[in-house]
Amino acid sequence: MQEQSMSSRWELYWEFLEEMLVLHGFDGSKLQKFLIALQRVGVGRIELKAMITENNKSWNGLALYEELCQEREAFKKMEAERRNKVQK
Repeated sequence: MQEQSMSSRWELYWEFLEEMLVLHGFDGSKLQKFLIALQRVGVGRIELKAMITENNKSWNGLALYEELCQEREAFKKMEAERRNKVQK
């Protein structure tokens, strides 16, 4: 039982290939101040950021991580399409 549990933990660990910042209870102003403060103390850019919402509050960390990765890819695709339109 112990070994299976440890194996599952390692599998989950390897799913997270980059860091993710999860926040709760920030309004827009406080969020901006917090992110600026992180930059000032030398925390590097964290691409995957999420606010806990009614929609995602029951998700586990892996589900949230996967959703953020999918959103990022969708934004990259939209940005590439926008650039292609501008270049034409």
